[in-house]
Amino acid sequence: VGEQNSLQTPNRFVLEGMQAGEHTITLRVDNRLYVDVGINAHSISDHTQSNWNGIIGDIKLSAKPSRYIESVQIYPDLKKKQAKLKIRLTGNIGKDNSTIFLRAETASGNPVGEFVQVEVDAKNSDDHIEATVDMGKDLKIWSEHTPNVYRMNVLLQSSDGVDRKTYDFGFREFKANGTRFEVNGQPVFLRGTLECCIFPLTGYPAMQNDYWAKIYRTCKEYGLNHVRFHSWCPPEACFEAADIEGIYLQPELPVWGNIDIDDTELCDYLLKEGRNLHRAYSNHASFVMFGLGNEMSGEEGLAMLIQTFKKEDNRHIYASGSNNYLGFK
Repeated sequence: VGEQNSLQTPNRFVLEGMQAGEHTITLRVDNRLYVDVGINAHSISDHTQSNWNGIIGDIKLSAKPSRYIESVQIYPDLKKKQAKLKIRLTGNIGKDNSTIFLRAETASGNPVGEFVQVEVDAKNSDDHIEATVDMGKDLKIWSEHTPNVYRMNVLLQSSDGVDRKTYDFGFREFKANGTRFEVNGQPVFLRGTLECCIFPLTGYPAMQNDYWAKIYRTCKEYGLNHVRFHSWCPPEACFEAADIEGIYLQPELPVWGNIDIDDTELCDYLLKEGRNLHRAYSNHASFVMFGLGNEMSGEEGLAMLIQTFKKEDNRHIYASGSNNYLGFK
């Protein structure tokens, strides 16, 4: 069927052209380091959670119609009180038109704003659809003090079935103003801690929201509002819990070391990892900052990665790394 080598996001495979009847799915996990992201990177290091050789999270088989939702990226516009969506469809287009239905709601399930319906012409081979959802005048913003979470329900109806997906998001504006960060126009002082992927009782990060919520509540008891993930990116549950608890997060690429612009294997891998990471987690309001890794070097390589990611996704503050060029003169 294929192979994937992501250290940061779910691995998903499409099974196509199969006949009715019984089938055997064989999954092989190979923990060799195919791309050198640095022996000390906390995404793989024996110093922290060790080099994984197993599966964590859900293992499931899902039936999809021939045309289905691949991803939905939500860009909140605080001033206009609108959610702008970029929807990517995949699969067979078919001969019939499809319809996308959009409905926003609060975390408790109460409908918010307008209901939106988008017709997708089968003659149009472009599977990138854009839509706007007005959220209404009573829009609530997200911050550490007001962690208001919304949910976007996306339904694709086509001739051979229905595909549904739900995404959490929030309305906030996190930006730099001179030498200060601001959240929704108000200065914020980041009081943070470091998460190095250290889970001694299990050897892997939890996939349950309650686990991360306990960590964040403990952070808040000590007056903290920010968590940096040192050269790794946590799972979905981590972002979901941070949305609810009001914690500012900084995930990073799974790399610690030098980015040589001429090392096309490493650069291509990090570009793919970064794009997968943003596609998977950028809708979350708690995802406010993104770093390339720890103690990084390689000016041209770092600049190329930062410029690419900033151009493709403007929802975060970007840094070329933490503690860069440490030990250099």
